[in-house]
Amino acid sequence: MANSAGNPQSPKPRRRRLRYSLGGFLVTCGLAGIVLGWIGRKIELAQRSPILLLAPITEGTTLTPVAAPNDAEILTVAEPFLPPGFRTVSIYRRRVKEHADTQRSYPLVGNACQIHRIYQCFIVGECNGRPQMEVIYIDHNNLHVWR
Repeated sequence: MANSAGNPQSPKPRRRRLRYSLGGFLVTCGLAGIVLGWIGRKIELAQRSPILLLAPITEGTTLTPVAAPNDAEILTVAEPFLPPGFRTVSIYRRRVKEHADTQRSYPLVGNACQIHRIYQCFIVGECNGRPQMEVIYIDHNNLHVWR
């Protein structure tokens, strides 16, 4: 009887709304947290171990020496491994190995070769009145631009 008044239009279809469930929201938040945590960890590791960019290598030049690790750097690296109550008396260091990788292309740098220097560090001290020595190895890396 409603259409008998001469109104041939049918009723408008209802617009469907997107529906979200709590489970879908929690899964999305969990996945986003995992991805952002992974990215944050990669950034933290990249900031923790910087690579120096040194002068270009040309024909007949020698590699620029990088200073050996200083006492503060050695103690910072060794702190988690030292026993409680350890009192540092002296620190000795020596370069164990130095080698250069082959030339390759690095993003945002260009052609360069990576130089590795490995230092052996002896930390001599006392722990509870007894002499003790700890040994750690520190790896210094840097890039030399290749021209």
